Amino acid sequence: MNLEFERIMPSLPYILEGIPTTLKVVAVAAVIGFVLGILLSILKISRIKPLNWIADFYTSIFRGTPLVLQLMLIYFGSPQILGIQIEAFQAAFLAFGLNSAAYISEIIREAF
Repeated sequence: MNLEFERIMPSLPYILEGIPTTLKVVAVAAVIGFVLGILLSILKISRIKPLNWIADFYTSIFRGTPLVLQLMLIYFGSPQILGIQIEAFQAAFLAFGLNSAAYISEIIREAF
């Protein structure tokens, strides 16, 4: 196996420039996902059936659709549905946060 890193070297400054942006998106999405995931897990272990159904529906939608589709729906669909244009970073924070909340809620629920 011959790995040729020479092909990557011209792009390395751009890759390094994107690391802080990636870390910002990850940090904000992790906080959103953790807070919403805790709320969803509480709804899932609740004895009130409609709350269980809402949390299960949310989890099924966000775990059952590709993340790229969710990101596109939030970014491109919000002007048509809500009438407001969401900035690209806000759409990324929201999409990654909502998606991770579905997975985090399952992890927390399984702990109980």
